[in-house]
Amino acid sequence: MKNKSGKGSGSDNSYQQSIMYEPFPVLPQAITIRPYVRNDDEKVYIPELEFDLRVQ
Repeated sequence: MKNKSGKGSGSDNSYQQSIMYEPFPVLPQAITIRPYVRNDDEKVYIPELEFDLRVQ
């Protein structure tokens, strides 16, 4: 996936992002959402929150 544009905002301990990507060349059957928190410059993934989203 190629990042097209994005923006983010936050306050206190909360941060939100909105990112647009180039379309897939071939529509996938599913995509995987992998939530993370940023600890300094490191991404720490939260595997128990990971899930697959079916594409129709």
